[in-house]
Amino acid sequence: MEDLAYKNKSMAEYWIKMIRESRDDFRTYVTDPAIFSELKKLPKGSTVLDAGCGEGYISRFLVNEGYSVTGIDLSEEFIQSAQKARAKDEVYMVSDILKADFEPNHFDAIVLNHVMMELKNPEKAIERFGKWLKPGGKLIFLIVHPFNDKTSEMTRENKYTENYFEVQKRAEKFLIKGLETPEKLVWYHHPLKTYTESLYKNNFLIESLQEPSFIDSTPQNHKLREILKDPWFLLFVAKKEKI
Repeated sequence: MEDLAYKNKSMAEYWIKMIRESRDDFRTYVTDPAIFSELKKLPKGSTVLDAGCGEGYISRFLVNEGYSVTGIDLSEEFIQSAQKARAKDEVYMVSDILKADFEPNHFDAIVLNHVMMELKNPEKAIERFGKWLKPGGKLIFLIVHPFNDKTSEMTRENKYTENYFEVQKRAEKFLIKGLETPEKLVWYHHPLKTYTESLYKNNFLIESLQEPSFIDSTPQNHKLREILKDPWFLLFVAKKEKI
């Protein structure tokens, strides 16, 4: 993973605070419900890799739902925090998605939550996931919608990229409920075909392609109900085909 600001201790501390105090309404009312719904469909007892696990909240959810979980992240700060908050017997390791060493056909599922767009070359990661997954295994990942080039602020003002079809690096500070990230967050814009073609080349079948929106329990006067008239996120569910 390139230029990952989460390796910065202050950035890790910022996101730990955001997540554990439920300050990010995009996660609370939009992306977490969508991804949790898909994860619950996995057979109980499945072995799951939480790739780019951060402070571990997806891993904790999974292990509490009855799955065997391994979480990896580049940030030592995140992994230390995840280990301290361990729910049951999930395993956490400091590791790079593009350098991690797992046996072929090892996992039943791999999940990436707001991680894939941080990779300059997501094709390389998808190739590795195809090797690590068992035949029939699921790859579930959520990204910012490729046609969305907005900031974290809740507005419908569009800032679409000048050329949608070009890979472009982004670096920006985020403001969430009055608290700004101490460093710029780096991510990459990729057109949709980057993901779909890579999945196809690595023997994945896309089972579901979702554009998550706000859940029913979102407060009636919340800004999300206005801004999510546009697509902000994209959730892939792909299955490794048996060869």
